[in-house]
Amino acid sequence: MLEAYRAKHILEWKIPNQDDYNAIVALVHSKYTHLHNTVIEQFGPNGWYIIGLFALLLMIIMAIYIKSIIDTFRAGNEELSGENPEPDGLFYTIEENPIQSIANDNDDEQVEGNESESYQESLRSSAEDLDKELSLNLLRASQDDINETERRELSSNIKKRMKLHSEVENSRLKELKLYLENKPQNENSVVNETTAKNENLVSIIINLLGRGVSVAKINQSLYFHYKTAYDINDIIHTVQSVCNFIGLCNAGKFDYLPQRQMLPENDAAIYAWANGDNSLALILLQSFLNQLMEQSQEEIGIIKDMTYALASNCACIMGDIAKLKDIDLAHNSFELATELSSKNVIAWSRLGDIYMLEDAMEKAMISYQNVIDIADIYLYAAELAHAKQQLASYYQKQEVYAKAEQLQKESKKYYDDTGIYNDLTEKEILAYNTISEASSQNLRQYIYNLLNTYHF
Repeated sequence: MLEAYRAKHILEWKIPNQDDYNAIVALVHSKYTHLHNTVIEQFGPNGWYIIGLFALLLMIIMAIYIKSIIDTFRAGNEELSGENPEPDGLFYTIEENPIQSIANDNDDEQVEGNESESYQESLRSSAEDLDKELSLNLLRASQDDINETERRELSSNIKKRMKLHSEVENSRLKELKLYLENKPQNENSVVNETTAKNENLVSIIINLLGRGVSVAKINQSLYFHYKTAYDINDIIHTVQSVCNFIGLCNAGKFDYLPQRQMLPENDAAIYAWANGDNSLALILLQSFLNQLMEQSQEEIGIIKDMTYALASNCACIMGDIAKLKDIDLAHNSFELATELSSKNVIAWSRLGDIYMLEDAMEKAMISYQNVIDIADIYLYAAELAHAKQQLASYYQKQEVYAKAEQLQKESKKYYDDTGIYNDLTEKEILAYNTISEASSQNLRQYIYNLLNTYHF
């Protein structure tokens, strides 16, 4: 029927005469008049100008979108042609060993399934030497006053450094995994006072999160009870690391890792961490970072940058988890986070804290200044307040009192607004003490609930 209908009207077509032409003009004019009246009625006398501006804005957005696509393909072509090489990734497998000559020199000393002690020492020594060479270059990576030749050289050095770090950390985790597999069942993992404190802290955080307590109130409560044992930023970072790790679990980031059946389960890793053993959580993060870096080798342009940004954030989580027990691993993790993404505000803030612990004052101040330079005032209010506080102390010692006073005032406003330094009420103290004393009870249930409900 549709074909017959079309054929009928085709046969009725004819050359329009003057009357038809006038009818068409009158129809178009009436349609335009109706549209014009509708626009004026809806948008007022300037309706056509508003529509014109909207159309212009839409065209600009389309142009920007098309340009971004072109730039992505152009960046991909440059990368594939070797014109603009980027770091290959964060963690590497042994097949791509950057210091194979060291391994060959020690072949007779290695045993299958585990590197020898001399190889380990050579590896760590090479990594330390390269760390010293890159310590100043790292701080310049986020600056724009280096020429293209220096930038290429820096990129190459960072690439080597990342591979060395991979070898060191992968070998350490292999040793750790072997230890865990062969550890006697009755061996107590809590061996000293520091570990016991860490255990209690993470366990309480999980209990409070499981009871629906806000992160701000958890920070306030922990600082009130642990102010003599922990720095305020250690508390904030530990709370955030617990939230972030659970968030990664709930986002399914560990569900499809290579050899997943050989890795610890999410709930087991969190439970062990709450009892003082963060190694299982670190193994999961290490495996996830390895996967991200292998994935990035097949990506180009914006997609590859996004993968690097995710890897940078994961390195920060790894550093936060390791910081209270392994300062070297935390240092390496935060440095690599800044190398993967020079705009990672959290990484620069954490790296500044590490430099402060190592008495590298100048490096720390550069890191904190980077935070102030690149941080969004709303998204990274905590990092900005901390950086300003540290810089204020530095300028106070340098007798630059006006600048120190201004930075201290801005920092204090944030902490006053959050109320983290406020004392708890008697009722809150009683509730906290009750939770703290029973923090190990129902821990598995709280972990189960968080893994099914909590999102950051």
